[in-house]
Amino acid sequence: MKKVSVLLCAAVLVIAMTGCGTESIGIIGGSDGPTDVIVDSGKESAYRSEKEPVKVVKVDGFWYYETGEDSDTSGRCGTLDGYFTKTADEYELPKKDHQSNFDLKNPDYNGYQMGMTADTIEIPIGDDWEIFKKLYDPEKDLSKYQYILKVKGQTQYSFGEAEYIVLTNDLSITANTIAKSYLSAQSGDMLDIYLVSIDTD
Repeated sequence: MKKVSVLLCAAVLVIAMTGCGTESIGIIGGSDGPTDVIVDSGKESAYRSEKEPVKVVKVDGFWYYETGEDSDTSGRCGTLDGYFTKTADEYELPKKDHQSNFDLKNPDYNGYQMGMTADTIEIPIGDDWEIFKKLYDPEKDLSKYQYILKVKGQTQYSFGEAEYIVLTNDLSITANTIAKSYLSAQSGDMLDIYLVSIDTD
């Protein structure tokens, strides 16, 4: 009788798991903030994926996103070229100029200077000046997207792991669905996203 009960419990567990859709199953703390862990249902369940917010500001009608690179400019002028106010959530794209989707640590120095490289600005974050790059595509209307995020994880392709920064209206996308959108010949695999950057192992 005990053996039958164990089998019934196992069956209920399998049914409960197969009935789940795409959902976030936890939070991993990181140096740049929380990382949401996404697990998809069906065939996608074999491919683990994580998402992270990407810091973005809006200046003169354009978005600028964090590149992960620090500026090595020395002899910097102490005057800022503009200031920001946080108005958007961490995954959202700010809607108006001088808005950001993150808090700058120093409220008296929460702005930017024009970058030394074209199409960049530099923002003081912590002890460093971080380089932000302009998001621009003359052939694509990027304003139709609501979110920007970094998505990384397993894919079904030979390169295995991949990391993307994408513009999207769907926060549940995964690394594998992004890879399929660009590599699959099936129209049903196509996503309405804009690929900002890609890094594969």
